[in-house]
Amino acid sequence: MKKILSIAAVAAMMLFAGKANAQITLHAGWQNATVKLEGMGSSLSRDYSGFYAGATYDYDLGMASIFVTPGAELSYCTYSEEGESADQIDLRIRLWGRWNKNLTEDIVFGVFAGPSINIGIGGALYSDAEDYLSRFDLGLTFGAQIRYNKIGIEGGYNLGLLNRYSGEGDGTIKFSTLFFGLNYIL
Repeated sequence: MKKILSIAAVAAMMLFAGKANAQITLHAGWQNATVKLEGMGSSLSRDYSGFYAGATYDYDLGMASIFVTPGAELSYCTYSEEGESADQIDLRIRLWGRWNKNLTEDIVFGVFAGPSINIGIGGALYSDAEDYLSRFDLGLTFGAQIRYNKIGIEGGYNLGLLNRYSGEGDGTIKFSTLFFGLNYIL
């Protein structure tokens, strides 16, 4: 058992040691989360607007400008309409693949896609709906970015794949998020 753990530790260190061009990138921007509720004789949709901020580690696989990009983001969204309001705070953990194309020496275009895990960690949305709303979602994210030197613009869409309704009866709650932001390579 000790030998297996040692081998696993060495393999992990080799995998995450990275190349000289592996980098940490900070991300922040605006997002619009749509929550759709269907079932039990009704259909309802709410748009929550807010912001996100986080960091990723871009690991160059060394082949055809392909990167693996694990990271984490904290997101805050709020909804307010006709005397009704709620907010939500989520932690998004992601593992994306990205392909880059150098347009010039300083300008890089990239597309990304991959899974993300969204975990509800606070806010009135989760407190008010605690008896029927799951705090866990698995999403599929895709988007694009363009960078000039160390500064970039990104945009994408995260499609929630799981039904987050956990109450009695037949219902469906799905989340999806559209986002636009800036990134900066450290």
